Amino acid sequence: GLGVGEPERALQLAEAELAARQNIAAHDTHALALLRLGRVGAAQAAIDRAMALKTADAELHLHAALVAAAAGDLSRARAARTQAQALDPGVDPPLMAELDAAVGES
Repeated sequence: GLGVGEPERALQLAEAELAARQNIAAHDTHALALLRLGRVGAAQAAIDRAMALKTADAELHLHAALVAAAAGDLSRARAARTQAQALDPGVDPPLMAELDAAVGES
């Protein structure tokens, strides 16, 4: 698991990557790092920037669903979850389990 200080380190790495490359993966990684630190508003902004670049990526939709769930937007979370599963039914099982717990799916 992540030790103490690991989420902050992940955020630093994500911000460095974002400074170097304004791409979907960098915005996505940044969003997840922010989410892990409880910075939900900032995570939403980062995932929105990634989604604006329009990609059919199951992981990205799953991360967007996690951010939406953390923000309390369950309808958006469920919609993004559906998109993630449509793109890849086997997408990231641990994160999918975390999302299912957050949105009350089983």
